[in-house]
Amino acid sequence: MVLSLFFVSSEALSSPADVIRAEITGKLLASSPWEDGSVEIEDIRISGLDETTQFTSVEVTIPRGIRNAGKVSVLVTLFKDSREVKTLWATARIKAYKDAVVALRPLKMKTVIVAQDIKAVRVDVSDMQDAISTVEEAEGMIVKRPISAGAVIRKDSLKQQVAVRRGEKVVLLIESGAIRIKSAAIASAEGVVGALIPARTQGGKEVMARVTGPGMAVVNY
Repeated sequence: MVLSLFFVSSEALSSPADVIRAEITGKLLASSPWEDGSVEIEDIRISGLDETTQFTSVEVTIPRGIRNAGKVSVLVTLFKDSREVKTLWATARIKAYKDAVVALRPLKMKTVIVAQDIKAVRVDVSDMQDAISTVEEAEGMIVKRPISAGAVIRKDSLKQQVAVRRGEKVVLLIESGAIRIKSAAIASAEGVVGALIPARTQGGKEVMARVTGPGMAVVNY
């Protein structure tokens, strides 16, 4: 992807490296897939730059579709009065940040997470790896494996609470259009909130019901 030219006045040419670094930074930020204010560009290195080279504009070609943070190479072409005078390669390091939930205290297996246990903070995306991004997403979940204090909490470290257990009596809400009927049923399988489980009604009929909460499920007709 070739980005627009950046024109530099002759007064600004006292530091060519700074001019080129500023252009690279601006173009990488403009092409970032991450939200504003969450990206930093650092460690820009320009190969083969002669500080005596005179130029009036810079054209930067960056990788198409940047998706990952880390080291990236860019092609820099220098022009003087629309005439190409030099082509250079440069590298830069992209650091991107997102919200992630971290543990405020050590969390043992089978712990039910409450809001006081966790906090959403800004972390480097290289530490994300399917991290939980909001407190609300983690609250009420059960810890599958120990989590140390300060650690980013990942989705595979948690599981949902079982809201309905097999053989448990559940309140069944039967909905059909504007009609709603409450009944009782026995769960034929366990399930978390949102899961579809079989349940046997008082009349002996087995229906598929969606778990809506502890001891509660709904059937839609």
